[in-house]
Amino acid sequence: MPWIKADYQKAKLIKGLQLNEVDKRFDKEINLINNIDKTINYFKNKGLKTILVTAGPIQVANVLKEKYNFDEVFGSKYEVKDNIFTGKIIVHQGEEGKLESLLSFCDIHNIDLKKCIAVGDGESDLEIFEKVKKSIAINYSKELNGKAEFYLKTNDISKIIKFVNKL
Repeated sequence: MPWIKADYQKAKLIKGLQLNEVDKRFDKEINLINNIDKTINYFKNKGLKTILVTAGPIQVANVLKEKYNFDEVFGSKYEVKDNIFTGKIIVHQGEEGKLESLLSFCDIHNIDLKKCIAVGDGESDLEIFEKVKKSIAINYSKELNGKAEFYLKTNDISKIIKFVNKL
């Protein structure tokens, strides 16, 4: 199943979930890669900005922003009515949406896109990988083969630091 179609199916699975449950259940339900906090702190100490651009729900991305102190997050807009997910996606971030989000962030913060480093894992990251200075594919799908500068299979996101330091 194409990844975008799968996202719409995932949206249906959370139909009826209360919005406030996202934050409450996050640590129990979401299995994240290790050392996000260590990695974000390292980059911030180097004066770099960190953003998360995901095709997943913006509601989940906002939890990650608070938890790990990203400078900004972007995600698909899942419909919520009366504090309950409806199972629908209003605006899907998709490939173009990811690049548009990055471009918007760079424009607002006066950052040259060719100074950006992207870390991604799937087909929706291809367009960004083509536009930034360097790209790192982590735990990547086959669609990224030959499309990134660096490749890494790991459960520890801090392993990307060595690649960033090579730039």
